[in-house]
This record gives sequence, C-alpha cells and structure tokens, in this order.
Amino acid sequence: MGVFQDLLKYNISNNAMESIIKALLLLVLSVSGNFLAETLGCQSQTLLENMFAKHVLILFMNEYFYGTK
Repeated sequence: MGVFQDLLKYNISNNAMESIIKALLLLVLSVSGNFLAETLGCQSQTLLENMFAKHVLILFMNEYFYGTK
C-alpha cells in the first residue's frame, strides 16, 4: 500500500492533506537547496554564506508556502 492510500484510509481532511504535502515539499526543497548551492556562481555562493541572507530566504519560503491558500 502506498503512503497516500494509507492517509486516505485514516480519512484525513483535504486541508490536513494539503498541509502535509506542503510541509514535505518544503523539507525536500530545503535539503535539496543545500546541494544545488554548489552549482551556483561564486557571487551567489558568497551571498548564501551570509546568515542574514539565509534567514531572509527562509522567511520568503515560509510566506510562500504558508501564506498562500
């Protein structure tokens, strides 16, 4: 049985399912973003070494995922 079939078996609402999918997508993007940073140019890598820039990007990602309905 697949994961989605298991979730449907427990009768999870559409809003809860949407939240779970968004959280998983955010987790995957966060982890893969670390690996993709190595393919960027030197200026982009230097910018991403700045902790303030990282926090701003995280705030934008949170606003995008949790602010849109």
